[in-house]
Amino acid sequence: DVGVTERGRPEAEGLYIHMVHMLTPISMNQTRYTWIAARNFLQDNNEVSQAMQAQINHAFMNEDEPMIEAVANNMGTHDLFSLSPVLLPADASGVRARRILKMRIEQEARALPL
Repeated sequence: DVGVTERGRPEAEGLYIHMVHMLTPISMNQTRYTWIAARNFLQDNNEVSQAMQAQINHAFMNEDEPMIEAVANNMGTHDLFSLSPVLLPADASGVRARRILKMRIEQEARALPL
């Protein structure tokens, strides 16, 4: 998120752009990348919308996508935790989700007849 507010004024009076980036695995070697941008200014201005979309597409194609591909290639595995990653506080929810999924997959596997 990014925004500006006149000095001394409440944040709610400022201009902001709220961004969401989502990466969703669709196979072992493919990921769907989705982004959403919302703003509280010039919302009916199609020219501004198109310019923002072009800038975000450029950033993805020339910055995000090459970096994501390089990381995936350098990891050499789909098992993130086997790499002993450094985890930051912002990683907590993703790590929790991975651990829950792993636990449920293991429980399901144990429940299946051999």
